[in-house]
Amino acid sequence: METGNKENVTVAVVDHPPGITAGCAKCRTVLKSGRFVIGVLIDPHKYLVGENPPIMCCGEEKKVPLLFNDEAAAEEAKKQTMQTLDADGTTANLRLLEAAVFTSDTVH
Repeated sequence: METGNKENVTVAVVDHPPGITAGCAKCRTVLKSGRFVIGVLIDPHKYLVGENPPIMCCGEEKKVPLLFNDEAAAEEAKKQTMQTLDADGTTANLRLLEAAVFTSDTVH
């Protein structure tokens, strides 16, 4: 995974109107769902900020992004992510998950 410093990182709220559901493949439990995520771009790599501490299910840590149904809550999480990035100067302390889709037309 690419680690960026605050100078080469973009943090944004990403709106995915159909919604995102994260679940456990073993037991089929829905762990979290929402429409908004926090995207991190370390050009050209695209990530989503994950739950930290990670969500546990079936005895394993699951890769679950922070998911929000409310844009205001997502904006607050974005601010917290940026504060962490500003304080640390790097993304090393963020739980980043590789993102398959992260397009500029859905970024706020």
